[in-house]
Amino acid sequence: MTWTRTCVLLAVGLGLAGCGVRGGIRHAIYHYENGEYDEAKQVWVDLEARDAGMPLKARVRYLVFRGLTHWRLGEVVAARYYLYWGQKAYEEAGEMWIPPENLPEMREALQQLEIAPIASTR
Repeated sequence: MTWTRTCVLLAVGLGLAGCGVRGGIRHAIYHYENGEYDEAKQVWVDLEARDAGMPLKARVRYLVFRGLTHWRLGEVVAARYYLYWGQKAYEEAGEMWIPPENLPEMREALQQLEIAPIASTR
């Protein structure tokens, strides 16, 4: 069994205590990037209790990619909520914590959800 699969099993069994927030976020993004949106959503839901205590970098990624996951699943209300707050956290961070290849997708989702997109200078 690979480390990733072991980490996933521990995360499910121990509420992500074994792998931590960063590992959970990486795992959810992995699912998202592979088009496994339902799996990504489940990891996001498991991370939800830790949202408020996340370091800013983790929180930016959590909010943005969770919003994109909901958007891909057609869950407009949840997508709007997470992308709105993800955009705010991203702007507050002043860092490039969202991979550049995901920024156009984020802007498209924000536009479709009728949320003013983030500045295009980043």
